[in-house]
Amino acid sequence: MPSPKDYKFSFNANTSVLSWEMWHQHFGHIGYSGLQKLLDKLLVDGFHVDMHSLRPDCMACTKAKHSEKPFRLAEKKKTELGELMHVDVWGKYEIVSIHKNSYYVVMIDNTL
Repeated sequence: MPSPKDYKFSFNANTSVLSWEMWHQHFGHIGYSGLQKLLDKLLVDGFHVDMHSLRPDCMACTKAKHSEKPFRLAEKKKTELGELMHVDVWGKYEIVSIHKNSYYVVMIDNTL
């Protein structure tokens, strides 16, 4: 049986030209102006763009730029002893305490 080196192989290279949108995604959502600079300065080998393709707004980029207004600062209200309490329960912890407890409760009075 002949060895593989004795055979002649040919491979077809795909030289399709991608759209602006596809290159935007391939380059990790770089802006279209950045892609244009890469193209103009010939900084990337094999970077061929369909110049007639659209440059649509990217939903992922649009959503990533959305922001929410911050909450307004909380008003500090003077409360009486026992009027406003903050309680937190922590557990069940796998290691029990000396008194065989597996939970921890924190209670904080909000008096100012």
